[in-house]
This record gives sequence, C-alpha cells and structure tokens, in this order.
Amino acid sequence: MALSHGRAVALPYGFKVAGRDVRVFNREYGVLAGFRLRRRPSRRQLDRMDWRGAADQSGDVFRVWFYADGCLPIIAHGPANAADTAAYFERLARFGRMLADERYDAPRPWPDHTLTDDVHDQEVPEPGRTVKR
Repeated sequence: MALSHGRAVALPYGFKVAGRDVRVFNREYGVLAGFRLRRRPSRRQLDRMDWRGAADQSGDVFRVWFYADGCLPIIAHGPANAADTAAYFERLARFGRMLADERYDAPRPWPDHTLTDDVHDQEVPEPGRTVKR
C-alpha cells in the first residue's frame, strides 16, 4: 500500500492550465508545482499529453490527465501495466519538453494560495497548507 500511496502523492496525475499559468497536481489533487509559461500551450500540445488524447476544457481552463483511474502506472504488475506505465512516462516527457521549449518563468507562489477544482468541487491547498472544512 505504501507504494500506491507514494504514487498518489508524489507523481503527477495531471495539470490545469489557465492562461499561461500551469498547476501540476497529484492523485489527491495536492499541488506539486506551479509555472507561468511565456505563452499559452496549444490545444494540440495539451491533447497529446492527456491519456484519452483530448484535454478537458471549461471556458479558458484546460485540464490534462496523465493517467486514468483504472490505470495505475508503476503499481500493478503484468504486461498491460508495462504498456500503461510506458505511456504515462511518455506523456510526462512531452510535458517536460513543453516546459523546456517554453523556457517558463521560475516557479512562484500562487496569488490565491489554493487551487479550486470545479470538476471535483474541492479546494486543494498549496504544499504545507491545510484546508479548513
């Protein structure tokens, strides 16, 4: 179970793009990192990083999911998971190449200190902060 929990909190599950701001989140929707890009990624770039091949869009906000709930990269064993894990790491590599190509601005604190995810209707704190319920 520890490896499963490690994947859930330490590895990227997806990211949210609003304008030029990118927030990477884990499976528990905790923010892992934030970046401000020099320019907004194209829809094609975002779609190529989503496990379904199509990023979610709500107005000007895009969400990209690196893997599906039914696919547990790194955790499960067997040939099917080996393919899922390889595909997951390829999507992460595309994300890394996008960041490198954009020469993003340095990571910075978010003005609102939270990520409100309307898809899951929950507030997610920055690392080290808690959400009062």
